[in-house]
Parts: sequence; C-alpha cells; structure tokens
Amino acid sequence: PMGFGLKYYMSDHVNLGLEFLYRKTFTDYIDDVSTTFVDPAVLAANLPPGTAQIAIAMANKSPLQGIPGTGYNPGDKRGDPTQKDAYFTIGFKLGFRFGDTNKYANSTRCPLLRF
Repeated sequence: PMGFGLKYYMSDHVNLGLEFLYRKTFTDYIDDVSTTFVDPAVLAANLPPGTAQIAIAMANKSPLQGIPGTGYNPGDKRGDPTQKDAYFTIGFKLGFRFGDTNKYANSTRCPLLRF
C-alpha cells in the first residue's frame, strides 16, 4: 500500500484526518474480470443446475444492458490477465482524545509539519 494523509488538530482533544491510499493486489479476480469469457455450456456441465443458471447470468451481463450488439462470445477477451487488480480509497477520520493530554507531552511523537 502507498498513501498519504493529513491530520488537523482542532483542539487538544479533537482532530480531523484525511487519507488517500492506493493498494496493489496479488490477484486479478477482485472484480471477477480476467482472461476470457467462459462458454455457458461448460458452466452448465460442471455445476449443479441452480448454481449453473446463476453463474451463466453473472458471467456475461451484457444482455441486461438492452443495447443491441454489445454481447460477448465464449473465448472473447475479458480483461487483461497480465495486470493485477488495484484499488484506491479515501478515508475521513474524526478523532477524540479522552483524559489528560499533558501526560503525553514527554512521549516521542511523529514529526509535525506546519503550513
């Protein structure tokens, strides 16, 4: 993971934070898109009937779009298997410090950048 964040102390007891994180994964199946489209006959032959019906519907959702000519055929490319998945997150934080803040005054802290 890579990222950076900002923290703003509104008072000795309240702070606001914002962080941006980028994470690269070791898989290409977080979004279930990789390699090629599977032949529905293969799914039907290797899965129980109820499960096969759901798998076939979920494997190619282009008919649900209702746009003619947007379908895919078995074996068509479905993603790039040479590239692993990655994702980006933004986090907002609100922090509260309870109790006496003076007892932390002599502890080692991260360097503080002031703008």
